[in-house]
Amino acid sequence: MPIPSNNYGNIQAFAPNRIVTAASLDTSDVLAVRVSESVLYRINNAGAQASMPAGVTAVAEGVTSFNFSSSITIEVMDLA
Repeated sequence: MPIPSNNYGNIQAFAPNRIVTAASLDTSDVLAVRVSESVLYRINNAGAQASMPAGVTAVAEGVTSFNFSSSITIEVMDLA
């Protein structure tokens, strides 16, 4: 089943290029991320914290970072 994305149509499959452990992730060249458990985060280190559910999250246009409440392991699918 395709994964909806706000700026790239549908992602047909999630294929991570790398796995990182961090409290902040630069998403400038990232298509999608996957986390194994729900985590609190902020977009572009601004606004209220929200909960990112476990699973795949597509990165919308204009999002330059995800800032998590603590260091977590993130699977990253880069654009290139």
